Formats: sequence, structure tokens, C-alpha cells
Amino acid sequence: MHQVLTHDYASLPSHALKACFLYFAMFPSDHPVRAKKIKSQWIAEGFLQPTNLCNDPAAENFEKLMNQNIIQPINVSINTKVKTCKTYGMMHKFITLKSLCENFITLFDGGDSSNLTMPVAFLSIITVLQIWCESSATSTRLTTLQKAIQEFIHDEKDASNDPRSFSLYFDGCSEDFLKDLKAPCYLRLLKLQGRLLELPGFVMALRRLRELYLQSTKMTADLLTALTNLTHLQYLKLIADELEEIHINNKGLPRLLGLCFVLQRPTFPKVEEGALPFLKSLQLLCKDMNGLCGIQIKGFTRLSEIMLDCRVTDGTKANWVRAAKEHPNRPIVVLKRAIPPKVDHGGDSTAAGKTENEIVDCSVLSEEQVQETHTQMPHDETDSAFNNMGQQVVCAALTGSSIANNGRVAS
Repeated sequence: MHQVLTHDYASLPSHALKACFLYFAMFPSDHPVRAKKIKSQWIAEGFLQPTNLCNDPAAENFEKLMNQNIIQPINVSINTKVKTCKTYGMMHKFITLKSLCENFITLFDGGDSSNLTMPVAFLSIITVLQIWCESSATSTRLTTLQKAIQEFIHDEKDASNDPRSFSLYFDGCSEDFLKDLKAPCYLRLLKLQGRLLELPGFVMALRRLRELYLQSTKMTADLLTALTNLTHLQYLKLIADELEEIHINNKGLPRLLGLCFVLQRPTFPKVEEGALPFLKSLQLLCKDMNGLCGIQIKGFTRLSEIMLDCRVTDGTKANWVRAAKEHPNRPIVVLKRAIPPKVDHGGDSTAAGKTENEIVDCSVLSEEQVQETHTQMPHDETDSAFNNMGQQVVCAALTGSSIANNGRVAS
């Protein structure tokens, strides 16, 4: 089989296509990869350049890899366009080994702590870091990981437009190693997916954090109360089965523009009058939501959009349409049909690794009756940072084997 895969690789007609092939080593085995995202990354890395003969080389190379069964489709749209894909186990192992042989990636955590100097130097030039940390990660490797994260989030305090963002998926892994992260630290965007019993201290220390995404089975009142003290936060997204009861007072989250809840049970926080004065987008994604759930929107004087799960009852939809009509801004009420977020454990789940719900269909409710149209949802600003593909990206799968250097990661 190795000879067959070697022959398949050697038969790839161009160095650019081989680079696109090897780039899959940066993702964990069987991890769903968004086709649009990886094609953008190929362009950003400089592997491909549009020409007069081909104005979309990324799409062309993606199609070639698909045709040779090097990558497999997972989610395909109605028009047969591939939305997510993956490399299967044996192929991914070959890609990783070939990437190492070609010096396309460099492992730095092979059990030798002296290799830590490699990522420390490299982490100073990247702007986006994504890490998958699985239960097989040893304490030694978690310590190595903690040091690398600390270097990445270190605050230089000399770049007002620093775009650094950090995403960490640590389900099945203890959050304790996050407690050792210290100030001074900076991130524009932070995304944490795992079992969060409390808000890690470094989050409160982050200078001018703009966007925060948290996913955990349950979120405690202490964690949620701590969030309200993030004075520079503009976008907040919380994904959980339920939230413990809290009140957002009129001094909490004073600069928030977008607030999104993705819940299994409608346990929304109580918001005091005068709180969230700049809120523009309120997303309440819970299929079991009943009525307004005690949420008063009149105090949100700049509100322009309300988003609901399309599975809520017609009565609930009608209540929100009525509340929007009575609001001075008359915000639009949007229905969102979504794939429930699931956590990737390296298995076969088609929705694995996603914390943002994928928009399948959106419709705007009319004022007179509850009905679906085919109006496209307005731009979702809260997901904008995850769509910025014009930056260098590093992803890591800490499965007991690796984090990678040189802008790419081996699993």
C-alpha cells in the first residue's frame, strides 16, 4: 500500500499540487476540513497564483485531489459542491510522513523538551493558532503546550491592530494547564471548546479582547459573571446545554455589539434595564425556547437583528415578530436552521470540530404572519474573524505526538 501511495504522490503533475496535498498534514486524521477554508489557505501560503489560463487554481487543485481519492467528501451541498472533506487514516499517515521527509513540516515535541525553542521562535510571526488537545496528551506534552501558548499570547503592547487569535479544543483534556497562563497577554479573538468549570484567569488578563467564543456542556454562574467584566469585548458566543442563572447588570459588557446563545435548554440570562447599550445583533438559538423567555429588548436601543432557531413554535415566532415591531428600530427577525455543534474526538462525526453552527437556510419573518421567505441572512459579524484567511495559520493536534513548526502541523 505504501508503494501505491508513493506512486500516487509522484504522479501528481506539479509542485503546487504536491504542496496542496502535503498541507493536509496540518489537520488531525479524520478531522473535517472546510473546503473553502483550505483553498483560501493554499492561496495565502503562496502555493497557488491565479493566471490568465486559470483564475481559480485552488478550486482546480482541490478537484484534482478529489478525483484521485486523496481526499474524501463529508458534507456536500445540493448542487454537489463539497463543503467539508477529510483524509482517511492510512492516507493521512502517509501525508504526515511524506511532509516530514520533504521538510514541509517539522515536529518539535517528539518527547525532547529541547525542541521547544523551535516553536517559540516561530510563534512570534503567526497570527492565528488552532490547537486540538486530546485525552491522550501526557502531562509533559501539556506543559510543552502551555509554554508555547504563553509565548503566542505574550503582549508586546506595541501593535494596536494586532490580529492574533487563538482557538483551543480540549474536550477530554483537563483545563488545569490553562491556569498557568499569565499576564501580560493579548488576543483579539479567543475560542475555547471543552469542559469549562470556571473562566481561566488569563482570559480576564487579555488586553482588549474583542471576540470570545466558549463551548462547554454547562456554564456556571461564576464563569458567566466573570464574562460581564470584559469591558472591551464586542462579540460573545456561548454554546452549552444550559447556563446557570445570572443577571447582566447595566455596567456589564459595555461595548458588546453581538451576543449569541446556542443552547439545548432556554436558560438565558436576565438583562437589567440599561445594560448592553450598543448591542446590534441578538441570536437566541434554542429549539425549545418558549415565547420571549423574559427577555426585554426595548432597552437595546441599537438593536437591528434578532435571530431564532427555526424549530421554535409558531407562537414563539409570532411573539418575537410582535416585539420587534414594537421596538423603535424595528429589528428584523431571522430564522436559522443549523447543524447542532459536536466535538471532534478523531472519529467519524460529520459535524466534528464545529462550534459555529453551519447556516443551512435562513429566512426573515414578516410582520403580519409567521412565514418563511428565502431572504439571505445579513452578514454575521460574530463569525467574521474565523473567515479571515489572509493570515498565516497554524493548527495543532496534541494527540501525544505533535505540534508543528514552519506554519504547518502534523497530527
